[in-house]
Amino acid sequence: MTGSALKANQRRRRVLTCRKGRDWSLRLSVAAREPEHELAFGESGVTGSDSDMREVTMRHDVQAELAAELEWDPKVDSGDITVAAHGGAVALRGSVGTVWHMRQAQNAARRVRGVTSVGNHLNVRTVNWGPGEDAEVRTAVLHALMLNATIPATIQADAVNGIVRLTGTATWQYEREEAEYVCGAVPGVLGIADEITLIPVPASKDIQQSIISAYRRNARLTMQVLSVDASASGIVILSGTVPSWAEHEEALAAAWSAPGLTRVDDRILVIY
Repeated sequence: MTGSALKANQRRRRVLTCRKGRDWSLRLSVAAREPEHELAFGESGVTGSDSDMREVTMRHDVQAELAAELEWDPKVDSGDITVAAHGGAVALRGSVGTVWHMRQAQNAARRVRGVTSVGNHLNVRTVNWGPGEDAEVRTAVLHALMLNATIPATIQADAVNGIVRLTGTATWQYEREEAEYVCGAVPGVLGIADEITLIPVPASKDIQQSIISAYRRNARLTMQVLSVDASASGIVILSGTVPSWAEHEEALAAAWSAPGLTRVDDRILVIY
């Protein structure tokens, strides 16, 4: 190898080391293989293709890891689920047994390193639908809501063609979420329309500062770069970045714990 070629090769190695260090948190397995790809293309005289190769490799790895996670989690009905990935954006398609299984599949997808967004296009497998099915579904849903002590009696439900419509009022966001969660596990429910009105406890302190204080003391928010904007009407805008979906959900839950909130505008991005 000539002197100039050796120096060029060394420069490529230094650049690659920087790229690997930058991308290490995103793709552990891919970064370990990148030197071979980079050098092979460089030595053959092909330029401008290394980024394309990394994108293809990343997409393949995220898709493979996502499929493995769905199969690994016993709560996921993965038999009829197909996955696709484009960068960190993934899509789930196919059918599952219940709405609850749809949520479990989405949760599993968000656990995979490198996933930045999840398109949940799953459907619930249907059975023969008779004229009395909606009445049976509604009765089962109301019974499930009644047996859950965290769901207030002010929440009601109706069912049309398998779609459950939740109405009424709640004081806290977690009550609405729990009502959806419980309904999703009822057989025969094909979808949920949450129309519950939130009537929060009046805020005794500044909402913005209360949420910021909650973020500061939360040990689960390790690398937060978040901003909070609050309006007098109880609407809060959350923006910034977090390094995982787990921290994204933690940031939302912490914000919703503030008294006086009526709506949260979630603009937080997951950046690996």
